[in-house]
Amino acid sequence: MTMKILLVSPTTPETFWSFKHVLRFVSKRAAFPPLGLLTVAAMLPADWQVKLVDMNVNPLSDDDLRWADFVLLSAMIVHKASVSEVVNRCRRMGVPVIAGGPLFTTGHAAFPDIDHFVLGEAEELIRWRTQTGAKMGFFTEASANLADDAGLCELMVRAGFKKVFVGFETPSLESLKECRKLQNCSRDLVETVKTLQRAGLEVMGGFIVGFDKGARARSRMYPPRALRNQSGWGLRWKNLGLPRSNRPSYCGPTLPRC
Repeated sequence: MTMKILLVSPTTPETFWSFKHVLRFVSKRAAFPPLGLLTVAAMLPADWQVKLVDMNVNPLSDDDLRWADFVLLSAMIVHKASVSEVVNRCRRMGVPVIAGGPLFTTGHAAFPDIDHFVLGEAEELIRWRTQTGAKMGFFTEASANLADDAGLCELMVRAGFKKVFVGFETPSLESLKECRKLQNCSRDLVETVKTLQRAGLEVMGGFIVGFDKGARARSRMYPPRALRNQSGWGLRWKNLGLPRSNRPSYCGPTLPRC
C-alpha cells in the first residue's frame, strides 16, 4: 500500500544556536538541515510518497497536512513549543503523528495526542546501516557516566556515532556538587575520556567558569591540560535536564563556557 508521508522539522526558537541574525550573511535560511528526518526518509519503502517541510525555512500549510497520511516529527527539547503547535493542528485535521528524537525519549508522556513514538533509535540505525552499507557518522551529547556502559558505547559505535560531547563542567568537586553534577564527583575524568576513546568515540569536552562556590579559587575552575581537547567557546549556556532524569536544569544565571 502506497503511503503519503510528511516529514516535519519543527521551528527552532531564537537562541544562540539558531544563528537567526547571522544566517543572512552566508545566504542561508536555517543553520541545521534536518538530517535525521532525511535519514528516515531514505529508510522508507521506495514506492511511498515523501515530502519534507523544514519549518525554519518554509511554513507548514494546511494543504501539507491534508496531503499526508502520516506526519513524522523529529525534535529536541528546545522544539517543544513548536511540536505542541504541530500536534494540535494534526489532531484538528485528523492526521496521525509519529514522533521520535530526544524530546520524546523520556518525555513522551507529555504528548498524549501523539499516536506513535519511535524509541530505541540506535538499534534501528544499526539494522539500517547493515542493510544499506551507509557510512555517514553521527554526533551527540552525553554525560561522563556513558563511559560506565560499555554495551551502550558499542551500540553507539555500531550505529555510526563518531563523536560525543561530554559536560565535564569543572575539576572542582565543590562546584560539581553545587550544580548537582554528581555523576562527575567520584570519577577520574581523564580515564573517562580514555575509556570513551578506546570504545571508538572522539571526545569533545565542555567546561563552565563562574560557579558561586568557586569564585575565590578561580584558577581551579579551568580544566586541566589533559582534559582540554577542544578549543575554547565564548558563549553563555543554560543546560536543560531531560524529564525524569537525575540531571536537573541549572536554575541560576547562565554561565559562560570556555
